[in-house]
Amino acid sequence: VLSNHIKSSTLTPVGGGKRMGDDPNTSVKWHDLSPDEYAGAAAQVHSVVFAQLGSLSHSMIELGCGIPRACNFVRRLSIRYQLPLSLRIALIQHLLKNAC
Repeated sequence: VLSNHIKSSTLTPVGGGKRMGDDPNTSVKWHDLSPDEYAGAAAQVHSVVFAQLGSLSHSMIELGCGIPRACNFVRRLSIRYQLPLSLRIALIQHLLKNAC
């Protein structure tokens, strides 16, 4: 996610040379991002976590783990990966709605 936010001015040093992403010892850190870039990167991470939790929880139900266990899984991992509360609630409500 962070490699999506490499600034073009930092990609190629003055006078040519390697690009920033070519050197495995050079990386972009969260604190290097502007507030807007940080928010965008965090939204990308939240989207990935949301999609993965939705997919995994549906697979759990299909494999017979049950709704309560799938909901607990979503709750636990959404807290661990700091998924916004609104997205956590949406996932759990979706699981419960489709259980009936």
